[in-house]
Amino acid sequence: MGKKMKIKIRRIFLQPASMTLLLLVMTFISCDEETTSIGIDNEPAAGIGFMDTNGSVTEGSDPMILQVNASKKLFNDVSFGVKVIDGDGSAITISDADGNAGTNFTIKEGTKNVQLYVSVSDDDDYNGDYEVMYELENLSGEGAFLTVYTLGSGEKQINPSFNLEVREDDPVPPSIGFESEAGAVDENKGESHAITIALSEPASVAGSFELAYAGTAENGVNYQTDAPGGTVNIGIGAEEVVVNITPIDDDLVEDDKTVVLTISNISNGFLPGSITAYTLTIVEDDLPKVILNPEADCGIRGGDKGDDAAAGGEFARAANGTDSRGRDERQMMMRFDLAGVDLSKVIRATLKLTTVGTDAGGSDRFWTEAEDFNGSGAFDGTLAPTAQKIYHVTGDDNWDEVTVTWNTAPAFDPTPVTTGTFDLVESAVRSHEYDVTAALMSDSDGKFSIRLGTDNDTDGKSIYYQTRESTLGGVPELIIISNP
Repeated sequence: MGKKMKIKIRRIFLQPASMTLLLLVMTFISCDEETTSIGIDNEPAAGIGFMDTNGSVTEGSDPMILQVNASKKLFNDVSFGVKVIDGDGSAITISDADGNAGTNFTIKEGTKNVQLYVSVSDDDDYNGDYEVMYELENLSGEGAFLTVYTLGSGEKQINPSFNLEVREDDPVPPSIGFESEAGAVDENKGESHAITIALSEPASVAGSFELAYAGTAENGVNYQTDAPGGTVNIGIGAEEVVVNITPIDDDLVEDDKTVVLTISNISNGFLPGSITAYTLTIVEDDLPKVILNPEADCGIRGGDKGDDAAAGGEFARAANGTDSRGRDERQMMMRFDLAGVDLSKVIRATLKLTTVGTDAGGSDRFWTEAEDFNGSGAFDGTLAPTAQKIYHVTGDDNWDEVTVTWNTAPAFDPTPVTTGTFDLVESAVRSHEYDVTAALMSDSDGKFSIRLGTDNDTDGKSIYYQTRESTLGGVPELIIISNP
C-alpha cells in the first residue's frame, strides 16, 4: 500500500481592533515507515554493511556471530557476497543460521539484518594470532547499496569492512636459536670450539631443522666439525644441540677465516629463535705478532676525594664515583710506545688486562669492591657483572705517571673505544681483553695512551687491574697482529 496523504483545513480568527483575518493552513501528517509505505519506486535505497568493525574468534572454538545490517527494512530479498581483502582466510568458514556455508548470503524481505557465523578449524599446529579483513561484494536486489562509509550507530550501525582477529589455541612451542651471534677461536688452539643451539624449553615433540655452513673457511682444510650440514634431529626432551668446530693449524700466513652457521626449515612444533646465524672467526696464528707492555701506567683520582695520582704499585683501580660512603671516581691510565709498529699493516690490536685476586696475593677487597656493597660499605655477597669502558687519550701523550693528576691528565675522546662486561669470580684472577684496533690506528705520534673507567649501575663499584710493576703474573699487554 502507498502512503495516504491527509489534508486538514483549520480556521483561525484573529480579531485586531477592526478586522477579522481568516487563515487557511494546510498541514501534512506523515506516517511511521514501519507500518506504511509509499512504494518501492519512490523509496530511498537502504545501505548494507557490517554492524561491527572488528571482532575475534579462537581457533577451534564456538563460532562468532557476524551481523550484516541494512539501514532499514527491505522491500525484497537482497543477497551479497563476503570476500577477503587482506590476510589468509583459508582456515575460516562463514555460514548462515541454517548451516549453509559459502560466500553469498541474503537479507530477507521485510527484515533489516542477517546473522552469519564465523568459525576457524583447529589444525593442532601453532601459527600464532593473525588477522583477516573482509568486505561485502556482488550485491543483488533492488532498493539497496553497499556502503563505503560508516553510517548510524550502535546496533543500527553499518560499516564497509570488518577486521577479524583469529586467536591461536595451541601453546607456544619452544624456539630454537644460537645462544650468541659470534665467537672466535685461535687457529693453533688445538681443541674444539663449542657452538650451542639452544631450545627455549625442553622439546615435547620430536622435530628437526636444517644446518648450513658458509664463510671463507673450508671444511676439512681450515676446520673440522662433528655436525656436517643437513638435517639435524631434535629428540623429545632435548634442550640444546652443540656443534663443535676444531680449527686445523697450518704454517701458512693467511687472513683470519670465518665459519658461518645458519639454521632454517624448522619443523612444526618449534619456532625460530631470535638468533639464527652464528659467525665463528678462526684467528690466524702465523701472522707477525708484537706484544707491548706499558712504558707508563697509574691510577688517577677525582671526585670529592681530591686530585692525585698513584703510580709504582702493583695494581691500579677504576671506580665509578660517589656512593653512600662518599667514594670517589678513579680511572686507570697507561701509555705504550709504538716504535717499530707499522700502523698501515695492523690487522687488530687487543688490550689484555688482568685482575687481582686473593689467590694471587691480593686482599679480599680487590674482588669484593668490584661487586655490590650494602649501605655500611660491607660486601653483601652479591657477585654481579662489572662493566668497563676504554677511552682513547687524544691530548699530549707525554704525561708523567708520577705527577699526572685527574685535573692535569691529557684530554680524551668521551666516546668509548670499546666496552667490556665481565663476571668477576670470588678471589680469582681473570684476564679481560678489549679491542682497541680503531683507536690504535688513528694514533700518529708514536705513542698510544688510554684511560679506563667503570660504568656500573651500583655507585662505588670498582675493579683492580695489575700494572707494569706487578709481580703477580698479569702485566698489561697490548697485542698487535699485523700483515707481513
